[in-house]
Formats: sequence, C-alpha cells, structure tokens
Amino acid sequence: MSLFNMNFNLILLKSDNMFIGINFLLYLVISSIISFLSIYLNSFGLSESEISFLFMISNFITLFLFIIFPIVIIFFNIYKIFLVSLLVFISSLFLFLQNNLIIIYFSLFIFLIGRVLSRNSSTLIFKNLVNSFDFSKIQGLYFVFINLSWIISPVLFGFIINLYGINLMFIISILIIIICTFLFTLNFKSKMITVSENTLNMKNFKEIDLNFFKIVIQKNFLLIYMTSLGPYIWFILTYVYMPLFIVFNFEEVYYVGLYIALINILNLITSYYLIKFISFFSIKKLYVLGYFFSFIGTFSIFFINPFYTILITLIINIFVGVLEPINEIIFFKLFSGNNANLSYSIYNSSSEVSSIITLLLIGLILTITEFFNIIFIIISLLFFLLFILSLKIPLLYGDNSTKIS
Repeated sequence: MSLFNMNFNLILLKSDNMFIGINFLLYLVISSIISFLSIYLNSFGLSESEISFLFMISNFITLFLFIIFPIVIIFFNIYKIFLVSLLVFISSLFLFLQNNLIIIYFSLFIFLIGRVLSRNSSTLIFKNLVNSFDFSKIQGLYFVFINLSWIISPVLFGFIINLYGINLMFIISILIIIICTFLFTLNFKSKMITVSENTLNMKNFKEIDLNFFKIVIQKNFLLIYMTSLGPYIWFILTYVYMPLFIVFNFEEVYYVGLYIALINILNLITSYYLIKFISFFSIKKLYVLGYFFSFIGTFSIFFINPFYTILITLIINIFVGVLEPINEIIFFKLFSGNNANLSYSIYNSSSEVSSIITLLLIGLILTITEFFNIIFIIISLLFFLLFILSLKIPLLYGDNSTKIS
C-alpha cells in the first residue's frame, strides 16, 4: 500500500475527520471568491487603484478581527464558532448577488468575519481531532486537500463564469456551504453541546490574562510570529505582482492562469511530500533551508530574463510551500492548551500584517522608480531577514520537541 493510500485511509476512514472533507468544500468557495472578487468589483466600475485600496482596507479589518478573536473563544465552543462562520458565509454570498455596490461593500465585510472565524476555529478543531495521531505528518496531508481546492476551484468557476456569469458562481457557492453546514451539524452535534477541551469557559475567565502585551511576550511567540510572515510575502508576489509581470513581458492573460495553476499544483505536491520530508529531516532544518533557498532564488531573478524568471519562481514556490504547514507545526509544538487557543488568532494575524507591509513597501519603492524587477530585490531581502530569524527557532526533531506551557 502506498504512503498516500495509508495516510488517506488514516484521515478519511475516521468519522470525526469528515472535517477535512468539509474544509475541502469550504475552500472551494473561499478560493473562488478570492480569485474572482477583483473581476466582480471591476464590473461595477471600480478602477484598479480603487480595488487595491479596498483590499488594503480589508487587510486592516481582518487584522483587527484576528486580534480580537481570543476574546471570542473564551465565551464560545470552537465547534459552534465554526458553525456560525458557515452561516456568516451563506449570508455574505446572498448579499453578493445584489447589484448594489454599497451592499457589496457590506457583504465583503461579512465575508471577512466568516473568513476569520472559520480559519481560526477550523485549525483549532483540526488540532483537537488529530491530537492522538501524528499531527506533524497529518498536517501535511491536510494542506494537500486545501491546495487541491485551490487548483480545482479557479478552473471550475472560471469556466462557469465565462459561460453563465458570476452570479451562478455565488449560487453554487451557497449550495456548497449549505452542504458543509449539514455535514458539520450531522457529524459534530455532540461536540457543540459538550464543552470542548480546547474551549475556555466563564469559570476560568478570571484566570485568563487577555492583555495583548502578555500574549506577545510569551517565550518564542514574537520570533515565531515574525518567521511566519514568509509564505504571505510570497503570496503577494505570486498573486498580485507576477500576473502583472507575465502580462508585461508575454502579453497573454492565458499564461497568468497557467502560471497560477502550476503554483497551486506545486503547493499540492509539496504538502504531500512534506509528510515524507519530516520523517527524514528535522523540522527546523527544513524551515531554515526553505528560507535560504527562497532568498537565493528570489535575489537571482533580478539578473535574468523573463522566461527564466517564471521558471525560478516556480522552483522557489516549492521551498515556500514547505514553510506554511511547518509554521503551524512549530506553533502547536511550542504552545499547547489554552495558551495556544488565546495566542493562535494573534499569531494568525501575521498573514494580514505581512500583506500590508509587503504592499506598502513595494508601493513606496515603485513610486520612486518604475523599474519593475526591483520588486524581486525587495522580496529577497525580506526572505534574507526571515532566514536569519529562522536560525533562532528552537531545535525541533519530529514529534519529540518539548512544548512550552
């Protein structure tokens, strides 16, 4: 039996891990909205700069929501939070169907709330469900399913939008979320009634210090937070600036879609083989090497022609693809229980902080010079700083590392 088959059976033959399939369906919807939202907004007459400004505001809103999420998990069971996120998604998708720009702004805000609730609660639920298994290895397989949804969704819904319009995408998305809600309620009703071991309640509310500063100064928290910025820096490069680079140099939008598909296929393969890598290498060694080769590769792009730029970014994506699941693994190895629950949402805000920093830094530089390739130098310097910081990560081998209470 192959390694894939063994891990596939380990996950999906467990009734509780229907949750992996639910997340796969959910990400079919989330990835479709993220992929085509700018096109939808542009259909209302918004310019590229106005859309960029709207996305920047969205990042700030999401950052704020991530920071206040620890308060939410004190009062509510994490399974109930995930269920609420599904209902919030359904509401936002109904509002997206309205041909009114003001309502669309409001629906985007509601979508962001659902995104933060689902992202935080789903990871905590997943950690709870596989607590008795090898979390490091199964985390890689979990990302296989997530990346698979990012490959299927843009192709599927792009075809649907091209033939029938974007409203059908929203209608199908609503039906998918309704299916997710039904499956989740059916499989996890008992866990929503009982108090989860990962959920805090009012009895220990007074024992929890919600002070933001106290969470941030936990041992290794700030270091892990900063090193987690890398994958999201790369996300901005590949989804915002590389499409522009491809159009500028090859003048074919078709190549953009092909490039994005290849990026997600590589993410899928990397997530799968992460299961094998962790069996042979220390987690820290994989992490440091990921940042080192990302720095070297991105820096070299500045000196080569456009064709090889595409090729090298695809190679770099393999190393960056290792970083994202390892970020989660390192976090949950160093923090556990209530300590992890309170800190995780603030830790998760690194995606928005990284996006804001990268967009602002590159935007500022491009106002000084219009030389597009300077972007690769900026990204490479950011990767170099993260490579230096990754060397300070505590030494973690397999599942034998010690948790910090």
